[in-house]
Amino acid sequence: MNIPCGIANFAVDPLYEKLILNGDDLSNADFKPVQFGFTVACGLGIIFIVYSWVKTLAIPNNSPREPELELNSGRKDEYLIADQ
Repeated sequence: MNIPCGIANFAVDPLYEKLILNGDDLSNADFKPVQFGFTVACGLGIIFIVYSWVKTLAIPNNSPREPELELNSGRKDEYLIADQ
């Protein structure tokens, strides 16, 4: 987990410097690309949830189900031990 996070830092730093910082100070920063990225990511997440919900409802429900096995109440009647 630490190695991918460390590699991600090398990808984030140039993006931060080129997209957000327009000057030497944080007061000159432009966060509109970040807002746009979060908007796209959240929108895709919502679309995925709706798509999954629609696909789940489209699964046919007329397939025959196997009967559930009845569990014995803890007794082992099948294995009677004969005292002889």
